Amino acid sequence: MPNVKNALSLVSLTIAASVAGHAMSFIPEARSGTSEVSRTVALATYRNDTVIVLHPDDLAHRQDNPLDWLHESFAYGPESAAGRILAFDGEYRGPVIRLTTQGLSERERTWAGGSWTFGYEVRHGKVFVGTAASLNYVDFQKSNARPRKLLPEDGFELSNGSYAVTVHPIEWESEPGALTPDGKRTADALAEYVIVFQPVDDLHKIETASTPIFLERRRSSTPARMKSFSLQSEYEQPTEEPGPQPFAVVSTPNLPVVTGFIQAVPDAEGVQATSRKLGIRGLVAAAEAREEALAVVVESRAYEGPDSGHPVVSLTLAGGRLVRIRTLREHQGLRLAEVEPVSRPSSTVPASEIVALKQEVEALAERSREFRRRLLETSARGFLVESVRKLRARAGKPNLYEAALAKRDGKFRAGFYELDRMQSLTSAEAFTTWLIHMLNLPMRRGLELLARSDADRVAELRQILTVR
Repeated sequence: MPNVKNALSLVSLTIAASVAGHAMSFIPEARSGTSEVSRTVALATYRNDTVIVLHPDDLAHRQDNPLDWLHESFAYGPESAAGRILAFDGEYRGPVIRLTTQGLSERERTWAGGSWTFGYEVRHGKVFVGTAASLNYVDFQKSNARPRKLLPEDGFELSNGSYAVTVHPIEWESEPGALTPDGKRTADALAEYVIVFQPVDDLHKIETASTPIFLERRRSSTPARMKSFSLQSEYEQPTEEPGPQPFAVVSTPNLPVVTGFIQAVPDAEGVQATSRKLGIRGLVAAAEAREEALAVVVESRAYEGPDSGHPVVSLTLAGGRLVRIRTLREHQGLRLAEVEPVSRPSSTVPASEIVALKQEVEALAERSREFRRRLLETSARGFLVESVRKLRARAGKPNLYEAALAKRDGKFRAGFYELDRMQSLTSAEAFTTWLIHMLNLPMRRGLELLARSDADRVAELRQILTVR
């Protein structure tokens, strides 16, 4: 489709509209530069993949973020608010997407479902559409993984400035003649989504979506905000108590297992396999297997190496409830424990102390390369770090984590995933649990801190930071 110039002057008609309850002025022809009228692209994607609109240069600071960052409000939210990206999910088969500056056609209006309007700032004279797989991540699982292409390959041309971008899901399959007898799309079928760009005078009057929006392709559909993948409550002690059943003990003296986090640990003693064989479903991780020792109830998963020809090399342990081992016995090679929950002392921590401790963590990240390494590697899914490293080394590929760390040695802060997570934590318990994990303390010391009150945690963590 050829480009067309904006033909009207700066005093062209302003169309008043309401966006998210605010008076919004669309100014369709009030800019110099060039904007395209329409372009249709077909994305290669999996069903339910996240569709994104962006210019990749605007998100270069997120290239070392993990796969899930688009679905974390603390990471996606600031980028969306700044108009650097918009993202939506839905049920689609392609999908085929039409980008336009002229609104819906009559056919599209007939079959359109509930739409959502995003704010977007064009900074480079063009935008691209793609999927989550179009971005770079530090935790690609395959050594030869490559981002999928952003389309159109030369971009969709738009004049720089603020835009209200409305995404319309289209119930295209219901239109007569949309499908061939064998269920394939016909050449004249409508797009699955139409994305309409309209210039606006103020980006910040448009409601911000801190997570992707789910847009269903039904005419009766209503847009839905998607939940963030992680919540700060995950770093607080669960309310449910462990049952009376025996728990197999996994000893991890040098690898911390903390509430809310996943840790990869070796399983040299074969605890997972033996537990399954004996029908024992509960596991706890402890610095040592002894009565009165602190432990954490964990959910476990065996990781069998990069392919089916490798034996189990590690477990991934998801930390849960803090408990104490009351009784311990040996049974067919396992150490079986009866446990009771640990109740933490209550306390109040002034917000100013949390802010001050967060500032100290930011300062540690700025001065300590090893702490930055810990933050980067912990941001990925725990079991992927070592496996990705080994897979890429075997294929002669560079270590993605080392490359990411080198980039952070310069302008380190923008888009730093785990520091952004930290700043989003408002609960003293959640924040201090996060910090206990990030400081990579020995298991016994970490469990001791988990059992302390919030106030005692803050005081002791501040002492630890002063010597780092």
